[in-house]
Amino acid sequence: MPDPDYRSKCCNAEVRSDGVPDFMGSDEICTISFSCLKCGNACDVVSPAEKDRCVVCGKETEYAKDTHVDVRKNYIEGAGQLCPDCGADICC
Repeated sequence: MPDPDYRSKCCNAEVRSDGVPDFMGSDEICTISFSCLKCGNACDVVSPAEKDRCVVCGKETEYAKDTHVDVRKNYIEGAGQLCPDCGADICC
């Protein structure tokens, strides 16, 4: 079953997660591995970057928290990131 929360490092594609119990006779899955759905190989995964939230309304913005402020729109130095709606309200 594809795992939508992760992408493969090798192909940046969807991955399938497989789990196995750590102890014989156990039903609990303790060890998880991932396989790339594009190339079929076992792979390391990347989780999606957490998005910044608007400092006014709290909505998730289009920018990952690690996106540099110099390339963002609606960023106010000293205040933080605004969503497009709040940015338009404050700006115009």
